[in-house]
Amino acid sequence: MAATNAHADAERVASDLDFQIHELRNALANHEKAIDAEHAATETKIIAMNQDVEEGERSLLQLATKFCEPLRKRPELGALFQELESDAAA
Repeated sequence: MAATNAHADAERVASDLDFQIHELRNALANHEKAIDAEHAATETKIIAMNQDVEEGERSLLQLATKFCEPLRKRPELGALFQELESDAAA
Protein backbone atom coordinates (compact mmCIF):
# COMPACT_ATOMS: atom_id res chain seq x y z
CA MET A 1 0.00 0.00 0.00
CA ALA A 2 2.80 2.44 0.87
CA ALA A 3 4.52 1.65 -2.41
CA THR A 4 1.30 2.33 -4.30
CA ASN A 5 0.87 5.67 -2.54
CA ALA A 6 4.50 6.58 -3.23
CA HIS A 7 4.05 5.61 -6.86
CA ALA A 8 0.87 7.70 -7.14
CA ASP A 9 2.61 10.65 -5.50
CA ALA A 10 5.54 10.33 -7.90
CA GLU A 11 3.11 10.18 -10.85
CA ARG A 12 1.38 13.38 -9.64
CA VAL A 13 4.72 15.15 -9.22
CA ALA A 14 5.84 14.04 -12.67
CA SER A 15 2.51 15.10 -14.18
CA ASP A 16 2.72 18.47 -12.44
CA LEU A 17 6.28 19.00 -13.67
CA ASP A 18 5.26 18.07 -17.21
CA PHE A 19 2.44 20.63 -17.03
CA GLN A 20 4.78 23.33 -15.70
CA ILE A 21 7.35 22.63 -18.40
CA HIS A 22 4.66 22.79 -21.06
CA GLU A 23 3.37 26.13 -19.71
CA LEU A 24 6.89 27.56 -19.46
CA ARG A 25 7.60 26.57 -23.06
CA ASN A 26 4.35 28.22 -24.18
CA ALA A 27 5.19 31.36 -22.21
CA LEU A 28 8.69 31.44 -23.73
CA ALA A 29 7.30 31.03 -27.25
CA ASN A 30 4.78 33.85 -26.66
CA HIS A 31 7.51 36.06 -25.23
CA GLU A 32 9.76 35.40 -28.23
CA LYS A 33 6.89 36.28 -30.59
CA ALA A 34 6.30 39.53 -28.71
CA ILE A 35 10.00 40.40 -28.86
CA ASP A 36 10.10 39.65 -32.59
CA ALA A 37 7.04 41.84 -33.20
CA GLU A 38 8.55 44.66 -31.13
CA HIS A 39 11.85 44.32 -32.99
CA ALA A 40 10.09 44.53 -36.36
CA ALA A 41 8.09 47.58 -35.27
CA THR A 42 11.22 49.28 -33.96
CA GLU A 43 13.10 48.54 -37.17
CA THR A 44 10.24 50.05 -39.19
CA LYS A 45 10.36 53.19 -37.04
CA ILE A 46 14.13 53.44 -37.44
CA ILE A 47 13.83 53.19 -41.22
CA ALA A 48 11.18 55.93 -41.26
CA MET A 49 13.27 58.14 -38.98
CA ASN A 50 16.33 57.59 -41.15
CA GLN A 51 14.35 58.67 -44.21
CA ASP A 52 13.23 61.81 -42.34
CA VAL A 53 16.83 62.59 -41.40
CA GLU A 54 18.01 62.13 -44.97
CA GLU A 55 15.25 64.42 -46.23
CA GLY A 56 16.23 67.00 -43.61
CA GLU A 57 19.86 66.78 -44.68
CA ARG A 58 18.91 67.28 -48.33
CA SER A 59 16.76 70.25 -47.44
CA LEU A 60 19.49 71.76 -45.29
CA LEU A 61 22.05 71.30 -48.05
CA GLN A 62 19.74 73.02 -50.55
CA LEU A 63 19.20 75.93 -48.18
CA ALA A 64 22.92 76.24 -47.45
CA THR A 65 23.70 76.18 -51.17
CA LYS A 66 21.07 78.83 -51.85
CA PHE A 67 22.37 80.95 -48.99
CA CYS A 68 26.04 80.67 -50.01
CA GLU A 69 25.61 81.19 -53.75
CA PRO A 70 25.69 85.02 -53.60
CA LEU A 71 28.65 84.88 -51.20
CA ARG A 72 30.75 82.82 -53.61
CA LYS A 73 31.06 85.87 -55.86
CA ARG A 74 33.01 87.75 -53.19
CA PRO A 75 36.75 87.33 -53.79
CA GLU A 76 37.67 87.72 -50.11
CA LEU A 77 35.62 84.59 -49.29
CA GLY A 78 37.13 82.37 -52.00
CA ALA A 79 39.72 80.79 -49.69
CA LEU A 80 37.06 80.00 -47.10
CA PHE A 81 34.85 78.24 -49.64
CA GLN A 82 37.84 76.23 -50.90
CA GLU A 83 38.57 75.18 -47.32
CA LEU A 84 34.94 74.18 -46.76
CA GLU A 85 34.89 72.15 -49.96
CA SER A 86 38.14 70.38 -49.14
CA ASP A 87 36.86 69.56 -45.63
CA ALA A 88 33.62 68.21 -47.12
CA ALA A 89 35.53 66.03 -49.59
CA ALA A 90 37.66 64.49 -46.81
